Amino acid sequence: ARFVHGRRDRHRPELVRRAVDTGAFVTMPRPEWYSLTAEEARNLAQAGAHGVEIYNQAWAIGAGRGGGVGTIDQLAIKGLSRADHRFR
Repeated sequence: ARFVHGRRDRHRPELVRRAVDTGAFVTMPRPEWYSLTAEEARNLAQAGAHGVEIYNQAWAIGAGRGGGVGTIDQLAIKGLSRADHRFR
């Protein structure tokens, strides 16, 4: 499917929905690096994101922020985890 560029004022959850609707596999890369909050991660998961990058060695060494385990833990606490068959 073709993903047509949208307006610059679109919000991330809307972009995730559009990408998923076109058949894309969407993840949340490097949530610590981007300082992604639990609420932002939850919004992206509810919009259809498929997964979270839980560790990236290069970013862990280079920036000290290569993890995402906390993000996946927060999603699991809110019931958005592997159990709902989106995070595979």
